[in-house]
Amino acid sequence: MRLFYLHQRKVGGPWYVTFTNPETGKLSTRRSTGTSSKPEAESIAQTCLRDGVPDILCTVQQSFCDYLLDF
Repeated sequence: MRLFYLHQRKVGGPWYVTFTNPETGKLSTRRSTGTSSKPEAESIAQTCLRDGVPDILCTVQQSFCDYLLDF
């Protein structure tokens, strides 16, 4: 079982991370890493696994217009 998954909603857009709960196998809510670089997003996800999910991934505010642009 993978500990996290990365995906983009739009090519060139930010990478999102979804963590897997190792006890239940359930997936967490998708969080934006804030970067369009996959290696940087992987590094952020690994850091979150090691140190815990930082507040910045939990409190990112996105306008409705920006949300629509991701489609």
